[in-house]
Amino acid sequence: MDKEDIISALPDDVLLGIIQLLDLRAAVRAGALARRWRRLPRLLSDIAIDVAELFPHAKDMANHTMAAYADAARWLLAPTEHRTIRSLRLACYLPDDPDLLHSIGHAVVESAAERWELTARTESYHRAIRKDQRDLLGPRFMSFVGACPVAFRWLASLTLHNLRLGSSDIHQLLHTCERVQLLSLHRCLSIGDDPTRGCWTCRSTLQAPRSSPSSSTDATTRQSS
Repeated sequence: MDKEDIISALPDDVLLGIIQLLDLRAAVRAGALARRWRRLPRLLSDIAIDVAELFPHAKDMANHTMAAYADAARWLLAPTEHRTIRSLRLACYLPDDPDLLHSIGHAVVESAAERWELTARTESYHRAIRKDQRDLLGPRFMSFVGACPVAFRWLASLTLHNLRLGSSDIHQLLHTCERVQLLSLHRCLSIGDDPTRGCWTCRSTLQAPRSSPSSSTDATTRQSS
């Protein structure tokens, strides 16, 4: 019995258990091993799509990288009668083509995921970026939120890197993301902040329901850029 026949002989639940242990890039590449593996990523009930893992050699936030990411998200999240998505974790860049982010938001809605989390980052999310880049990324993200309110209404956790947010953006985020439980901001600034004083990082666990504003802040720090 050749290698493909051995793999093909395994039941679907065993194959799904194996794929669930892999990162997405490895799971997709596993499809080359046997025909039956190719459809299995679309049967996963816990999905993590991280642009840095899926395209580890991408050097920037170019639209072609996020176009491929959006295609992968739409394919993986397409509704199927054979699964319910229990948890969905997305980590993506903020390209200058808004349609790419909007298509991801629509895919999230169509997936009917029971819980989803989002990390919006830059290619240099582990360090500070230039002020002009940060000034562009904040409005891009808020445009994403405004264009996909249904998706963000069901968001449970939000992590943002290297954004400059407008004075009313946090209020708009909390109003739109009415079910968010965790909000993490890393190296972010607000309009009016002096960038020479550094940017702030905070992590807040939000209490639900939030009929009145309340949050318990785990940590808040100001770091030099």
